[in-house]
Amino acid sequence: MSTRIERSKLTLLNKFLYETEEFIWKKVFDFRICQFMVGNTKQKGFVADIFPVLKKYQLEHVTNNYLDRIEVVSKPVWKKLIDKTLRDAENKWWTKITSEGDLTRIGNIHQDVTLCGLWKICNQNRQYRHCINIIIRLAILKTDGDVMCNLCNKMCDDMTKHFMLNCTKLFKERDSLYENILNEIDINLFNDLSNSDEDILIETLLGSRTDHMRPDQISATEWTSFMCIVSKGLSEMWTHVTNCLIEV
Repeated sequence: MSTRIERSKLTLLNKFLYETEEFIWKKVFDFRICQFMVGNTKQKGFVADIFPVLKKYQLEHVTNNYLDRIEVVSKPVWKKLIDKTLRDAENKWWTKITSEGDLTRIGNIHQDVTLCGLWKICNQNRQYRHCINIIIRLAILKTDGDVMCNLCNKMCDDMTKHFMLNCTKLFKERDSLYENILNEIDINLFNDLSNSDEDILIETLLGSRTDHMRPDQISATEWTSFMCIVSKGLSEMWTHVTNCLIEV
């Protein structure tokens, strides 16, 4: 979401910079930039918003060149520059996420810096907000060492995997979830999902569309229905397991 907003701000900045001097708002904009550059950073509005974005992506030279009357980047060139800059930032973000063990799972699930599909589901189906929240918590749940499940009294080193696949005390709820999934999606897709690697299965149930549930396999509407079923099932399981894992 933040990337989309920043892209819009950068696009609007180019419009301001490239416009002719005959417009009053253009003169006001130039005046506000000069104020900001000489230290009046407490002002509010677009200028105060855009400078942190320029600094974040190391694009401060754009306004410096503009004020020095060196150049104003044309719209096509600016668009290419924004695309490359945001793409490079996205790649750095994904590399950082996947290199940190605690964030590997969420990095595998959400590989692009785009509007999260789960956020869209919450926005369109507000009754599922609590259930989707459980999915997000499971995606980022961290296990420090071995833990014991207070439901089945077995040790595990991955709370999310144990909860979703292995806890014997949750087999009824788990079977019910799989039955509901089978009733919702194509049988061949269900078989592929059931026979996949455990980590891929978990990531798919938590929102990944990389290995299964790809856009070419299932529509956005069908995926939304699938995730609503999964989130509801996991939420029902979560009511049994909340606070059942303790470090030993």
